[in-house]
Amino acid sequence: MEDSQPTLANWRLPPFNREAFSKVREIIPTASINWTKGPDKKVSEFKNKEFTVKIRENEETLLDDFLSQTTVDAFHISHKGKTIYTWHSDYCSSTTPHIIFSVSKSLTALLIGCVIDEGLLNEETLVSQIIPETKGSAFEDASVRNLLDMSVSSNFIEDYEATSGIFLDYRQSTGWNPQDIDDTSHLKSFLFSLNKNTHKHGEKFEYHSTNTDMLGIIIEKCTGKKYAQYFFEKLMRPLGAQDDAYVTLDRMGTSRSAGGVCLSASDIMSICEMVRCYGKNNQGEQVFPENWIKDILNSDSNKKFSLDGHYDIFPEGLYRSKWYRPYTSRNVLFGLGIHGQWIWIDFDKELSFVCMSSEPKPIMKNNIEQMSDIFSQITNQLV
Repeated sequence: MEDSQPTLANWRLPPFNREAFSKVREIIPTASINWTKGPDKKVSEFKNKEFTVKIRENEETLLDDFLSQTTVDAFHISHKGKTIYTWHSDYCSSTTPHIIFSVSKSLTALLIGCVIDEGLLNEETLVSQIIPETKGSAFEDASVRNLLDMSVSSNFIEDYEATSGIFLDYRQSTGWNPQDIDDTSHLKSFLFSLNKNTHKHGEKFEYHSTNTDMLGIIIEKCTGKKYAQYFFEKLMRPLGAQDDAYVTLDRMGTSRSAGGVCLSASDIMSICEMVRCYGKNNQGEQVFPENWIKDILNSDSNKKFSLDGHYDIFPEGLYRSKWYRPYTSRNVLFGLGIHGQWIWIDFDKELSFVCMSSEPKPIMKNNIEQMSDIFSQITNQLV
């Protein structure tokens, strides 16, 4: 029925999001980030390793059964470089591009690492030195490092369920919400209109998606290439990605580098494994700057994060270059997106997890706690 179809007005709302998150290209303009889709992958002959998970006290269930009762769309596990478990719902497959929301931020920061490695950018450079149009805005005297660590001082407010105000204006500027035909605003014009707050840049962690959108613009300015093209050259092509992939665009063709990347579970696992192996692909070739990954994992950071105000989920967690470090005692990094998107990399245990979902609400604390616990339970069964 027509009223059950995902549209620009309802695509992030249940029940429409279950279908929409794997069909974003049918709703929003996009740019391809994989231009050389290869021949169909050979399906590796492996049998899923069997896992059990405890959801409640004294109640265990098979991982397959647990996932089938949730809004998870795809779930992959790789151990020591080998896929040991894949699962997907009826709404998705291992090769279907699924929107990863703010996991896009973690990947955009990887691209910034490449720009810096090429000598095209310095992380202490001020934004206005790269993008002169930011003069007079919140970004004028913010550094690239401020953008990376979510420490830009601005009047922006991240409120996923807002029905009016600055966040709704932001969503409209990205092309993610319906926009009046007479409204000529777009993502760049919105970013350039933000004002600085009363505190200084670098003083505290403030989760603002706008910081990562600015990084996407910087990538294009420094490289002379579109975000999607640079993404392909630095991540998709070196890792042999073969599935369709794309990023959403605003009305002026600006990429939504903070949340609009759509990748398959299979290909994003390849990126996770590259990060786990400090920049090497599955042939052992160095295809990404090793020092950038080590900096994220090992550098001192005073930026303690909260997940939408929930400081108690990972109370010792730190934030560096758009990646979360949940524990000070373990070499773990993760990326997290609204509606249940996860990448989780355990360097010591040689494990990578990918989870794509279509949860009914943007942030669900219980689900975040449960899924991170599921990762830990599975890790304990393997090592």
